[in-house]
Amino acid sequence: MEANQTMCVFLADVQHEYNEACSLFRQRHRNELTEIANACGLRANMLRNKLNTEQPHVLSLPEMMAISKATNDYVILEVVLRKLDLVTAHIPADSETESFIKRALNNSIYSGELSQLALDNAGNKTLPRSTKNSTIETAQASISNLMLLVNDLESRTGSAQPFFAMGVDFIASGSPLPGLS
Repeated sequence: MEANQTMCVFLADVQHEYNEACSLFRQRHRNELTEIANACGLRANMLRNKLNTEQPHVLSLPEMMAISKATNDYVILEVVLRKLDLVTAHIPADSETESFIKRALNNSIYSGELSQLALDNAGNKTLPRSTKNSTIETAQASISNLMLLVNDLESRTGSAQPFFAMGVDFIASGSPLPGLS
């Protein structure tokens, strides 16, 4: 019985978050829903109905993916995955190669923005929807920046050879090794 109640609470919470994500998506793209629908092979009216939480129609997973890809707005998929305890990181295909230092400094900027948002809303028991959305957007941008940083590091050290070279340099510089000094 307790498991059923827990699942009902989970489903209600998921439905609420999904409805808010659909509403946010509809609000962001209200002037271009017809073009989005055409690009995804849907009728414009059907897409409007599927994004309207008061209608019985619901987006299918392929439709969610198609509208996200067409608009480069992944808010609905991000909510779905976040409710499964997964975090997304959008890595743009046209992301320019930046230096390690610039990516690290960008991460500091995102951290500062998140800290400021936390300070501004520290005493609030609830957050306005716009504040919640902007905080999540900043956190997602930070995660994406960190993933680009990780990709950059992996491309610089694509094999074990750099690590072996660093180890040899470390030993050759006369650093003491535990047990051998």
